Amino acid sequence: MDEESFYTLKLTTETLGHEISHFVGEGNRNRAKRKECIIQWAFHELIGAWFIELNARIPKLFCPPGQHPAGTEHYPSWNALCGAAKTLRVLAQEVAKDKYSSGQRNHQSNIKDLILEIAGDIRDIPQLCEGAFDQIRTILSGNTGGQTLMEQIRRYVRWEIGLADPETGREPNPAQEWTINELAEGKLKNLFYAILEDISGIFKSEAQVESGTYQDMLDRFEKQVCYLFSETFADLQAILLLDMKWNDYCMLLKRDKDRELLPDCPPRMLAVAKALYDCGIWDPEKHPEWFTFGGGDFDDVKAYAFFPCGNLAIRLYNSSFDPVLAHYLTDYLRNCTVSIHSYFELPSRKRAREEIRKMYRVLSEPSSILDLQKAMLTFIGRYQRQCLNITTDKI
Repeated sequence: MDEESFYTLKLTTETLGHEISHFVGEGNRNRAKRKECIIQWAFHELIGAWFIELNARIPKLFCPPGQHPAGTEHYPSWNALCGAAKTLRVLAQEVAKDKYSSGQRNHQSNIKDLILEIAGDIRDIPQLCEGAFDQIRTILSGNTGGQTLMEQIRRYVRWEIGLADPETGREPNPAQEWTINELAEGKLKNLFYAILEDISGIFKSEAQVESGTYQDMLDRFEKQVCYLFSETFADLQAILLLDMKWNDYCMLLKRDKDRELLPDCPPRMLAVAKALYDCGIWDPEKHPEWFTFGGGDFDDVKAYAFFPCGNLAIRLYNSSFDPVLAHYLTDYLRNCTVSIHSYFELPSRKRAREEIRKMYRVLSEPSSILDLQKAMLTFIGRYQRQCLNITTDKI
């Protein structure tokens, strides 16, 4: 709890709502969905890393003597990356159920262990390895840039087996072309296997890829992914319990009079706000008075979270936000929003929630010490009676 929260009862209540949410609301936490999202995030990141390596290695490795390396690079579209990541997640759940199934071992400590091994599993589990290569081949064949990279390999094969390059005017016959394509695919597969081997520890601190770029994915995973999935759920449940608005959320997270945010706060706020907007709970057009707080990072979050058109992740690519993490984090929080809302709609919980909200509204307005004391005593008495009267609903 930060110092300011001790002096402002409203902030104290909001902070407690957040901290308590780390320990209550187990069913609202949707651990199975969280595991799926984190696994798919990891596959998404891995596929991106593979293509970075393919773009770097193909022009150098497959350049016939006397020719300049091709300058074409291909990075998959957002939809291609998402589709491939989902395909690999589903495949992993099928071929390694004990580890990847979302029906068990869904606590964060288990997920951490899984992510540390995920790149090695792709290398070592034949079905996953083949499935990963299929995704790479499909993405390369579906885009002009990818086809250019493959043509670079085919040109190298023509030179290697002594067939004239098409630029000399002699075209290989159909049988020769079939052989060229088969050999080119074999070279692509061998290169992919080499990349798998080189970055099999990409989520571990010792990860080092051939290009010399240090890939400290473990640090990102632990300090950003695990942290944000935990903190944003606690934010979300506190917001829905207390019926906090955007202005309240900003006041809770701002750290000084200059309205500056800690580095983790903008991506955290973006995912929470976007999930609440997508679920129809926060809407600047219907309630503009809820969204007056702004400036600096707060305006950046508002611009992305409450913009109704286009794919959020694609729009984030040229921003300071991580589009991949934002996509999967928001997907998870939308699921949690539905669960939390349904949880509080049960009659006994609904009454208790209204009592808490009533007290929160009292604390949110300027009041005398006497009025606050009376309101708190009344609240505590009513809440105790309601808790004692709950007989059918499980808390």
